[in-house]
Amino acid sequence: MIDKLITALGKSYSDPLLSDALSVLEVDISNELILPDNEYRVYVERPDYGLALTFTDGRVFTGAKASNELYFSGLFIYSSGVDDYSQFEGNLPANIDFLHSHRDLVKKFGEPTVNLWIIKSRALFIAEAFFEHSKLY
Repeated sequence: MIDKLITALGKSYSDPLLSDALSVLEVDISNELILPDNEYRVYVERPDYGLALTFTDGRVFTGAKASNELYFSGLFIYSSGVDDYSQFEGNLPANIDFLHSHRDLVKKFGEPTVNLWIIKSRALFIAEAFFEHSKLY
């Protein structure tokens, strides 16, 4: 499941690749991906799966005045007990685990140019939009 979600990062909510990845989490695109007024981001939470996803208004990336597209821009993977989320039960990418520290991740992947890997309150944050994720595999 995580592999599909990571592959779908940066995709529009209308992209079939993203739709396939979201179907496993039973995300109802028409009801859950509604951008509130004066906001640029939507969060979809799945505490039972230990996951939260962010979708960002395309205007943030293109600078356009209007956008009808939301893009899958972030993935939070939780360990047990953080913000009332269950621990994610699947395999984490690149043979990492919840016991890795920020220092461990920098040692493994190098210093991030974007906040690609952050461990805060033992919640693993993966990706904020349009990055090259070739080091993940």
